[in-house]
Amino acid sequence: NLEFVGQTRTPPYVYGEVVLEGSATRLIHNIGGFDIAEAKTLLKIGMKVQAVWRPVAECKGTLDDIEYFKPVLD
Repeated sequence: NLEFVGQTRTPPYVYGEVVLEGSATRLIHNIGGFDIAEAKTLLKIGMKVQAVWRPVAECKGTLDDIEYFKPVLD
């Protein structure tokens, strides 16, 4: 629950390092789509996530077009 200048989200939130398939580059982005109280038990290192895109009308061609990545639960 760390707040900082220029923050675009209100705590609590989760950020994670995402590696897109076929890439070796890590991307720091918001992980969401679940109850934050479940984060410690739900999220695992190496688990798959899926991009949740903003509506097309709101897209600007930037990384912010991805609203968050949601965990893929098998």
